Amino acid sequence: MVLNPRAAVDHAILFGFDGLRPDSITKTDCPNLYALLEQAIVFARHRSVFPTVTRVNLASLVTGATPCDHGIVANTLFVRSSGRKTAFDTSRVEDLNLLATMAQGHSVSKFHVQNMLAEFGEHLAVAATGSNGSFNLLSNFQNSLDLAYNPVVHGPVKPRNAVNAVRNMPSEATDHFISHIWPASQPVLSILWFAETDTAGHSHGVGSPEHRSALKQVDAELGRLVSWRDSQPNAERIAIAVASDHGQVSIGSSVSLADWLNSEGFRAAICWENDRDLVLTPGMSPGLWFARRDPGLLQAVVDAVNAQPWSGPLFSRFDEQEDIKGVFYFEDVGLDHPLAPDLMMTFRGSNRPNGFGMSGRSHSDPTGTTLTLDSGFHGGLHDTELSCLFALEGKPFPAEHQADMASCTGNIIPTLYKALHPNGKFSNHALPIGSIDGPTEKSVVKEDVRSLQVGSRRYDLHLKICGRLVYADKIEFN
Repeated sequence: MVLNPRAAVDHAILFGFDGLRPDSITKTDCPNLYALLEQAIVFARHRSVFPTVTRVNLASLVTGATPCDHGIVANTLFVRSSGRKTAFDTSRVEDLNLLATMAQGHSVSKFHVQNMLAEFGEHLAVAATGSNGSFNLLSNFQNSLDLAYNPVVHGPVKPRNAVNAVRNMPSEATDHFISHIWPASQPVLSILWFAETDTAGHSHGVGSPEHRSALKQVDAELGRLVSWRDSQPNAERIAIAVASDHGQVSIGSSVSLADWLNSEGFRAAICWENDRDLVLTPGMSPGLWFARRDPGLLQAVVDAVNAQPWSGPLFSRFDEQEDIKGVFYFEDVGLDHPLAPDLMMTFRGSNRPNGFGMSGRSHSDPTGTTLTLDSGFHGGLHDTELSCLFALEGKPFPAEHQADMASCTGNIIPTLYKALHPNGKFSNHALPIGSIDGPTEKSVVKEDVRSLQVGSRRYDLHLKICGRLVYADKIEFN
């Protein structure tokens, strides 16, 4: 492989803490991450893409795009034209493949960074825990263990001596990267992504002993990676980025949206039935699909939801013929895609602390899950869901520096790609930093505010715009 002599680095490794809130990072629970951040450029205004769920943001990560381009608009979604009565689940690789065929030319594989690297004869490597769907979004459906490994999918690469040994999947993923992937392929760009922090936050709550234990477990793998990198003869040419895809808010109270809609006279369900007006996917940003495009019914549902004390802002597709009142538009947040629902709602939250002292509570619809009061949840617009981590450490980049420029999930890999290929065409959403662009930061992000008056409530949606990347920075309401 001939490396670009003008590149800032020869190799970049992205290490991911799924679901990590920046305010969960402490010297006690995350000593290795804490130490790395002291030597890195930290993007203090980093945000998740809306909706703030894993597969949407992993798709944005590897494409440098928002859902209007890559087509993953939610973790679960319905497609009326498919004839399928149940929702498509993007944690399942089979469902991802089906969705790709219905995305009308807009799919993750079309924009994936792996394709851009292939133009230079280079490789993307992925070692990750978590769902099969998440793994395949990251790896672009690679199957070779020389480039892609997930303990959930592949199982332990080497047999274990003890039949009932407790598995440590983060350790297995790191082992495989260090011992097999790197010697076999010397990848230019690598992603190590760990789901344990997100899973523990859901199951036990942000800040719980179990959540803190998961943070320590994943942080130990970061420590191993940094130590390994520092032992390499070309360590100065290997950059390490750390990131999370979203944060989590704590459940303060819950409502079954389907039950409530039925009590209001709307025939709703969570799977298609012959006599239903609409179906929905529960969560922090429930999507609603109507049996037919009926502006009157859509407006009636919008009005009913907007009148509830637990409701946050609603989003719908812009249509000059319908003129739905009381909503923001999908195009405001980069969600205007053929697979998007007819209506997406969010819940109202507050900054009250949960039972473990971590700020942020919200109403929610956890139907179909085991989540209860104080469980971590995400998908909406609460600041603890939008706020996430991005930092870049390596010799060419500023150390001990807090970057004030805005950034989102879709900026991460374009920025790493630009460090590898300064003139590469995938770099259009890269952030200007360090020796790549000179010492002066010049933000590439523009700002906008969209306002919505709903009765006595006013919402101010603060947006950031970076080329075709559009994302929510914060929501203010009275």
